[in-house]
Amino acid sequence: MKELSISARECLNAYLQKVRARLRWANSLDADEIERDICEHIERDLDSADEPVEYETVAEVLDRLGSPEQWVPDGEISWWRKVLMRISSGPDDWRLAYISFGLFVLAFFQLRIGMFIFIPLSFIVARGALSMTDDLDQLKGRKVLLYPVLILIYAILGLFLLAGPAFGLVGLADGFEREIIKNYDDIKESLDYWWWTWVIILFVLGIWWIILSGISIAFDKFFKFIFKPFLDKVNKKKLALTAIVAGWLLILVAIGLGWIFGASDGPANLFKQFGLM
Repeated sequence: MKELSISARECLNAYLQKVRARLRWANSLDADEIERDICEHIERDLDSADEPVEYETVAEVLDRLGSPEQWVPDGEISWWRKVLMRISSGPDDWRLAYISFGLFVLAFFQLRIGMFIFIPLSFIVARGALSMTDDLDQLKGRKVLLYPVLILIYAILGLFLLAGPAFGLVGLADGFEREIIKNYDDIKESLDYWWWTWVIILFVLGIWWIILSGISIAFDKFFKFIFKPFLDKVNKKKLALTAIVAGWLLILVAIGLGWIFGASDGPANLFKQFGLM
């Protein structure tokens, strides 16, 4: 393509950005092919223009080409995506950011329904705003409005992802302890029991983190999509290596605690209390 002036280049980029935003939500269309056809058409129309091509010339070509929306039929886009596109007229629009942050703040004034309605809505709008652009640097100041709800939701998801097995084991251990107390009236509390429970939990978490490292390598695109945009530039090998090292450390800590505790008479006393020895 011919050399364009700065204003002409900005005009063309804005047009293509709107086309990409619409194409991104039309999975049945080949976005690369359509964008390539648009650029070839523009290049042919600018073939006889003098360099650098000025803004007015590019604007005329784009006017003849038609609106960016025409390249994707309405039937290719779901209704809720159309709503987002109407709310946000383009990648430089702040409305989605304001709506997302407003819902996030409102959730703290309406705690009963906020956490189950306003926070999820705020998150959906924030992800919609992210999907409107390929370059996160274009968000600029809008990150301050969009990121709070993303960080909150991702922190909760990350906690359950990393510590999910621990929550389940603690619940099982608590239920098992209640059964023991019910069947053995003389046993009201056992520090030994919970010592060994936490040793097992640490050991299981270590194994889980090692397994999770393999899952993160196999499904790295999925994790990057779920935690967008914070994992976009994360090297999956380094992420997996970190999980493996942390997992082995937990296993070693669990083994060490088990050895220290096992060196005492704690386990034997515990088993004697339960009538197992």
